[in-house]
Amino acid sequence: MNLPALNNFNLTYMKTLFVILIFLSIIPVFSQDMNKINHDILYKTWDAKWITCPGISGKEYGVYLFRKKFQLKPGTKEFIIHI
Repeated sequence: MNLPALNNFNLTYMKTLFVILIFLSIIPVFSQDMNKINHDILYKTWDAKWITCPGISGKEYGVYLFRKKFQLKPGTKEFIIHI
């Protein structure tokens, strides 16, 4: 039995486990605050419409750019977008 190789394996395993645990512990810090989501968006039917390009049948392949411009009022601290 080669003890230095076994110790090296254990050290590598422990380092990997440590990194995974650190990563999993910081995920909640960057997750979205569920209290800020409008209750109606989560639990009611949306009044949604399909977006399409003018002049196509909808069956063609392609890359399309859709853009919406809007102005935020000065002093706006946050702007929540639901996609």
